[in-house]
Amino acid sequence: MKEKKVNENIGEDSANKPITEALDQSAACTAKVKSIRYYLSHQEGLASQSFLNVNARNGTPNHQVPVNLSDTRMRRKNPNEDEEEINIATSVVRPVYTESQFDEGFEPRPPRIKSFFDKLGLRNCYKCSCIEFLVSFIPILAWLPKYDRRQNLGGDIAAGLTVGIMQIPQGLAYAMLTTLQPITGLYTSFFPVIIYTLFGTSRHISIGTFAVVSLLVAEGVQNSINSQAYEAALTTAPTSTMSTVNTTVAANVQDQNIATVMSTLGSTAVENITIASTSSIITPSPQDIQKLKAAVALTFLVGIVMLLMGLLRLGFVTIYLSDPLVSGFTCGAACHVFTSQVKHVFGISVPRYSGAFVIPKTYYYLFANIKETNWISLVMGILCIISLLIMKKLNDKYKNKLPFPIPAELLVVIAGTLASYLGKLGQKPHNIRIIGNIPTGLPAPSAPPFELMGTMIRDAFVIAVVSFAVSISLVKVFQKKHGYPTDSNQELIAYGLSNIFGAFFSCFVASGSLSRSAVQDNLGGKTQVASLISCSVVLIVLLLIAPAFEYLPHTILGSIVLVALKGLLMQITQFCQLWRISVIDAIIWMVTFGSVFLLGVDIGLLIGVTIALLTVIFRTSRPYYCLLGRIPNTDLYRDVKKYAAVEEVPGVKMFRFESSLYFANTEHFKSTLYEITCLCPTDRATMELQYDLRNRIVTSGNLEYLQHSNMDTANDSYFETEDAGIAISDSSNIDPNAYPTHTVIIDCSTFNYIDSVAVTTLTQIALEYKVEDIKFLLAGCKWHVRKMLENGGFIAKCGKNSLFVTLHDAAVYAVDEYNVKVLQRKHELDIENRANDPSAQYETLV
Repeated sequence: MKEKKVNENIGEDSANKPITEALDQSAACTAKVKSIRYYLSHQEGLASQSFLNVNARNGTPNHQVPVNLSDTRMRRKNPNEDEEEINIATSVVRPVYTESQFDEGFEPRPPRIKSFFDKLGLRNCYKCSCIEFLVSFIPILAWLPKYDRRQNLGGDIAAGLTVGIMQIPQGLAYAMLTTLQPITGLYTSFFPVIIYTLFGTSRHISIGTFAVVSLLVAEGVQNSINSQAYEAALTTAPTSTMSTVNTTVAANVQDQNIATVMSTLGSTAVENITIASTSSIITPSPQDIQKLKAAVALTFLVGIVMLLMGLLRLGFVTIYLSDPLVSGFTCGAACHVFTSQVKHVFGISVPRYSGAFVIPKTYYYLFANIKETNWISLVMGILCIISLLIMKKLNDKYKNKLPFPIPAELLVVIAGTLASYLGKLGQKPHNIRIIGNIPTGLPAPSAPPFELMGTMIRDAFVIAVVSFAVSISLVKVFQKKHGYPTDSNQELIAYGLSNIFGAFFSCFVASGSLSRSAVQDNLGGKTQVASLISCSVVLIVLLLIAPAFEYLPHTILGSIVLVALKGLLMQITQFCQLWRISVIDAIIWMVTFGSVFLLGVDIGLLIGVTIALLTVIFRTSRPYYCLLGRIPNTDLYRDVKKYAAVEEVPGVKMFRFESSLYFANTEHFKSTLYEITCLCPTDRATMELQYDLRNRIVTSGNLEYLQHSNMDTANDSYFETEDAGIAISDSSNIDPNAYPTHTVIIDCSTFNYIDSVAVTTLTQIALEYKVEDIKFLLAGCKWHVRKMLENGGFIAKCGKNSLFVTLHDAAVYAVDEYNVKVLQRKHELDIENRANDPSAQYETLV
């Protein structure tokens, strides 16, 4: 009925018009068909007239046409805002470009052939000389000869002395956190720092002990000791290195020290060692020896992992540790550190738990035995915490007036040591736990026990990644602040060599410290010379002053650790901020924090990384999608649901899928495309209805459908009344959904990459739509996406005219191409009408 009515209307209109007017209309239609075909096929487009861009009538392609700035659509809605009002507009006239036409007109540069070194990221390695390679591998050779003593030395000395003073109490405290002897913390504050100064690229980071890394070392040591493989390694150790049980070594404190003996016997299976000094008889327990051996082996293995990562250019691995994940992890690890030190403040001996639910078990035991609290230890701990908080508050408040920060930790250590020595708090009846004898001198180098490393691979990898993530974040902060280059891969090499070297001198894993690095920067430290000066301070303590800390109570060191955790524990406030910004990031934070808090540091980190990666996969496999429409009189296309002014182009469905297209989301892409466009090839009823509507329009040659394209960039239409004698109605009153769809356009500008599955899917959709007489076009493809489409056979099967430079190019082409069919059919009908009309034939003969 509808098709018949349309044809009747066309016939009535033609019958009522004079013969000459019908001939003029037919000639005009023929001319328009030729001009449109020329516009679509000619690379330079139309010089004087464009089918959809009226502005082209006033100029040539790529010619800017003046625009009326008084048009309210070109102005901001609220001119009272602080920003300057924009009154600039432009209109550029150019031809429609497919990707192939664009490449023909603007020849692309040939791709550079990548060599083997390029693919490994070592493009310039084989070109550089030995001197250049040496300077890049040892950065100190580049900056030390250019060191400006006048500008940098003063700040480096002030920062180095202050950081060195901070290293002493923090080293002792964090060594206790690792369950090792306190002297190992001073060793870690000395040996690795020297190596990093030689190989590191950051000028402000302070290497040494760090709370979270110390906790991870403690976990790794405990896991190694608890494993059956550890016992097997001890029993299968070479007999030549075995030591006699109950070995007694007499040593003078001035000549030999405990750590030297422990490191010398580090690879031996010692059950009991008695070391005699001039002051007292000290008997390190077998458990201390086992812990030291395990810690040294773990440190060496961590260094190997970092060194290999640096040599293999794997510095990018930390990008998978997002800020919410690192924040949740460090906050949860800080809770473990806090729990491990509370017992020292209360003076209660709590057994060390391992595995899941360590924190609940520890607090349960602590409160169950609260009656055993040493009240002197508790009071000293509380006074120490209050003093540290007050002095740190003063440092923050008067940091611009003080010549250097108040050494709060050192003052508390001195005060606590004096109080313990004068009050004899380490003896009965007070029974406060004190450090005990601290040897002087440097340990003799000894090889770590390699036979234990097979049980520590997982812990070593976790510590290496976490330590590098924390350290490199500090490096990036100071790099951005001061504007000098750094290299993440060289940083990995520096950390690896530092820990490998430290493993030969009874050190545990070293890492960057936020507090010390901030102090070094605030006091004017400019280079790693400040680290060398801090090492000299630690060296003086090791050689001369270390025995003075013999009476230092554990509660003082525990309180120092608790106060140092304030910044990490306050990260819990980030959860609320993340919840307001991104719910998914907040979930990552909470899951990571909860997993670390309840299940342990290593398991929690693994769960956090897994959840973070799953969220990425979920967001890319189920991204946001929408239909796009055009803002009238522009070439801008936006989501039809987000902007009220956006109008869909009748007959054209433009689909945006805001993610890269790969195997995990191709099915979702296809289903959402079919759903939102209502063009599913398996829905035969809908597809047949669409086909019938398109066929009726084309076969009828009814020009009334042409104005529905609405693609002009001006307010008038190309098909004016004087051209075709047709009254043009307002196209905004036409429902685009009621107009049959003849083209589907995919916005590929969101595709950062596609894989072979995606190419197959796009090809399949295009061929299915081709059967239904629906064009399937891609717009805005990136270069490598186009190469994938070409290599995958999409262009060969679907044609070069399926890819367009922009959405507007594709939309203009789609509307023009479809209107050409209508015009051609109208021209054919006019010829048939003249052939069947005797009067028209008579006029033609005359």
